Amino acid sequence: MLAQKKGLENNKVLNEGEAYKTKTALVNFYKSFLFEEDNFIFDVFFSNKSIYLRKFNLSTLNIEENISYELFSKEVSLEKILKIKDRIFIFYSLREGEHNNYKESLHYREIDPKTCSFKGEGALLFKTDFEVTSVYESGYSSYNNFEIKLSVDSELLAVSYKIDKLKKENATYCYKVFGTDFSLKWGKDIKMPYEAEYLEGIDFSINKQGDIFSAFYVYKNKYKYYTNSKLQKDFEVEIYKIEASSDKPYNYTIKIDSNYVANSVKFVQTEEGVKCVGLSSFVAYNNRFFGPSSVFIFNPQDSTSEIKNHVISDSIIYLNEKASTIANHEAIKRRYGEGKYKSYVSDLGIERVQVLEDGSILLVAEQSRTVNRSAVVPTGLLVPSLLYIPNFNMMFESAYFTKINKDGSVAWINKLVKKQETDMQITVDGYNKLGKDLVIIEDENKINIIYNDHLKNLSLNNTKSPKRLKNRRNGVLVKYSINKTSGNSNKEFFSKANKINDIKVNQFNTSCFITHYDDSAIFEITKNYNSHLVKFNINK
Repeated sequence: MLAQKKGLENNKVLNEGEAYKTKTALVNFYKSFLFEEDNFIFDVFFSNKSIYLRKFNLSTLNIEENISYELFSKEVSLEKILKIKDRIFIFYSLREGEHNNYKESLHYREIDPKTCSFKGEGALLFKTDFEVTSVYESGYSSYNNFEIKLSVDSELLAVSYKIDKLKKENATYCYKVFGTDFSLKWGKDIKMPYEAEYLEGIDFSINKQGDIFSAFYVYKNKYKYYTNSKLQKDFEVEIYKIEASSDKPYNYTIKIDSNYVANSVKFVQTEEGVKCVGLSSFVAYNNRFFGPSSVFIFNPQDSTSEIKNHVISDSIIYLNEKASTIANHEAIKRRYGEGKYKSYVSDLGIERVQVLEDGSILLVAEQSRTVNRSAVVPTGLLVPSLLYIPNFNMMFESAYFTKINKDGSVAWINKLVKKQETDMQITVDGYNKLGKDLVIIEDENKINIIYNDHLKNLSLNNTKSPKRLKNRRNGVLVKYSINKTSGNSNKEFFSKANKINDIKVNQFNTSCFITHYDDSAIFEITKNYNSHLVKFNINK
């Protein structure tokens, strides 16, 4: 299934822009927009209470505008950046009042990308008489107060938030739907049948008809944060459909052979309507084994819809794993029998859900775990001593790519080697990241996956302990090309010897992927606060 190629050649590079100063090293809420007819690229990012607007010439890749605005006080939080009908808006929340008596409001403001400026003043979308709190894990603002989604045709804007109440009270989730002129279509406050401490939001979405879909973890005990053998996570996933014409939401419960369902659920918007995709990863519990790991898809718009569950086979799970790991799985399987134990993938979470050009769905999942990298600091003047400071980083490992056909069947599941370690948090396009982003570029026959690997001796068949790069913010730029039909993939590396303006190609930052068009991709590379754009061919 996998084939390894040599490093990419220098003729991959098509163009490079002039260098410019980077004003900040910490980038959050990054979003870029391509205006091909007007021959420019516009991007927006948020950092340290400032918002940065930049404009690049698409032909030369030179920067034309680079402006920062100090817009926000301590009580203001950026919530989202959206393009609505060729207009770009930022949404931000404002908190007013005193402790235990806060009131919050949501505002919007339009950006003019041609001039890198704002059009008029900010406008109020709505205000509340109470403090709101975090809603869904897919939220990406610094406070996660309000979650904002567009319908697939961009005709409707949905906002969800939760009233901040005591944990012993039943949770109340609020939903409002607006038109593209920001006029309110309808709003509902849904009092859930569970106390707040037993309920956790996962994701929500809106279809073209204006119906809302929300997914929740419903915990069966108060030990929801524990995962040891005595206090196992015990929960179900419930999905609610909230219609404008009805005050009573429909409720669906997702059950897959066991209450011990790990990982996540996401909604994806297609032309046929909202669909729900997710992962199940069962774990051992007091010698009772559940399995196997699987991908599932569910249609929440149809009350008669059944969950389509697709098992991840052993051949995929064992791919590129150490021989000792495979032997351990097989030993447990022999001990407890095939009927009681299935090989499973641990620590698997959804990284991305993307609708492809043919209407199929690409589900990207990654394994992640914490690693302890203690920092050694010399202390003491008279008596030399060392202080060990624990530093918990995130290690992102193998990625599972699943193509789901329009009818809910699985075309293929592929496992790709992906190693990243980082202590940085980056937010890209509405997804919380503890690492570099991966870039998905689709062409006629292939799906191209581009990202940075952070380990020196990474190879397709390496079973030795990987060696970390000293600077985990960089890495080796890697591209997988996955055949759309078969799922077979080729892996390519950029040669670390290649340089552009004395900047190694491995210093591409794939969290600042700018855009792509035709057969080219544009990235920002940075060294010592000096940056420039580089365009390269992804198919040569």
